[in-house]
Amino acid sequence: MELKELLDNVVKVLDDKKAEDINIMHVAPATNIADYFVVCSANSPIHADALISELEDWLDVRDIEYHSEGDPTSWKLIDIGPIIVHIFTPEAREYYKLEEFWDKMLRLAEYKQSE
Repeated sequence: MELKELLDNVVKVLDDKKAEDINIMHVAPATNIADYFVVCSANSPIHADALISELEDWLDVRDIEYHSEGDPTSWKLIDIGPIIVHIFTPEAREYYKLEEFWDKMLRLAEYKQSE
């Protein structure tokens, strides 16, 4: 499966399960750990578990390798290689400010490339 198709499907699975505020970040210019981050919110830890479970089921059916981890109450992560999915409770998302951090890293990478 091509990366763009995988990314689109990951977002669709999350959206179908009512993930909130889905944000796709192209982080490849600033890091080699992934090409994209998909960041979203779950309205509760139970909702986060449902999002993770649905995405894992979708990946399993297609025999796509992944690794899941996270805090059972606030932040879950699925590493699909070129895509890392971060699922936060709204409070954890505000606390960690992951998007704000990576936005700064991307601007720094862009600045360094222009030198």
